[in-house]
Amino acid sequence: MNRAIPYALILASLVAACARLQGEDHVQELLSRPPPSSEQNRAFECAKLIWEASRQKAIGNDAVASVEDPFNAAKKRDAAARAVMALNARQRELRCSEIPASANTEPPADADASFDRCFKRCRQYTDRSKEQCFDVCSK
Repeated sequence: MNRAIPYALILASLVAACARLQGEDHVQELLSRPPPSSEQNRAFECAKLIWEASRQKAIGNDAVASVEDPFNAAKKRDAAARAVMALNARQRELRCSEIPASANTEPPADADASFDRCFKRCRQYTDRSKEQCFDVCSK
């Protein structure tokens, strides 16, 4: 029984590291996309950036409110804050503030038509959270 505890801790550490890397990879993927080719694509890209920035803020707030040890909570909060700063810089680069609020932020028919279908199926047929389904379907 005592031998199982170290293995469980190692496994938990690996799972946590993978989850953290997946989120960081998603932000990097959003930041490294080429410039949008049309105004509709730019509006959609800006909507994605704004949504991800608000998701990262929520992650940072959850880390602060969690009962984890303070070091891990601070690391999560700082990683989320860095991601928000990078996403905000990308929003400035794409001039997202110039897009009118009435702009169509729906994805172009050919670009991300399968995202909604993927997200719906992920939520319907798995136990994944909304964030996990978003990450999976955005790749």
